[in-house]
Amino acid sequence: MDEACQCEEGGTVANASGGSPMHWYTLQVTAGYEARVRESIGKGVVRLGMASLVGQILFPIEKISEIRNGRKCTRIKKLYPGYLFVELDLYDESGELRHGLWQFIRSTTGVLGFLGGEKPLTMKQKDIDLIVHQTEVGEKSEKFKNNYSVGMLVKVTDGPFAGSEGEISTMDEQAGNVCVLVGLFGRLTPVDLEFWQIVKKEV
Repeated sequence: MDEACQCEEGGTVANASGGSPMHWYTLQVTAGYEARVRESIGKGVVRLGMASLVGQILFPIEKISEIRNGRKCTRIKKLYPGYLFVELDLYDESGELRHGLWQFIRSTTGVLGFLGGEKPLTMKQKDIDLIVHQTEVGEKSEKFKNNYSVGMLVKVTDGPFAGSEGEISTMDEQAGNVCVLVGLFGRLTPVDLEFWQIVKKEV
């Protein structure tokens, strides 16, 4: 999410005041304090009148759906623990480091430093685009490796077919979906379900 003076062409954006272009930088922070640091920087630059020098502050996460004790739940997964990616106008028109902005961010509680130290390294726009894409793909399902297999007998635990039993005919581990052949009205009927809606039938 962050870097400095080696930005690819097209990897910059004009700042809010129309001055120097902004670049992305990588900020190393104490693991577990990412959200707190992002909030502190956001509020601090407004208080100090430097908001026009700061763009986005990315803390990439994704939502993962998984099964716990037979129930579906969603957890948040940090894509880059210990890092924030910050869009900054860190150098003035003459190419000099804006020490006030640099020092404020560097001294924010939880910040360990910029990648590159006193000469922060800029990120390439293609790397930022990849990070943003990772956060926009939507909720993912954990792969259920070794939990289920085609032909396995299972019991439906949720939905209109709860209590029914059947055999897994097809699976899509990446999407978290499964097709179960359930006996209805004397015939086998394919029912599309999610992994969290079934449990292995006890023999």
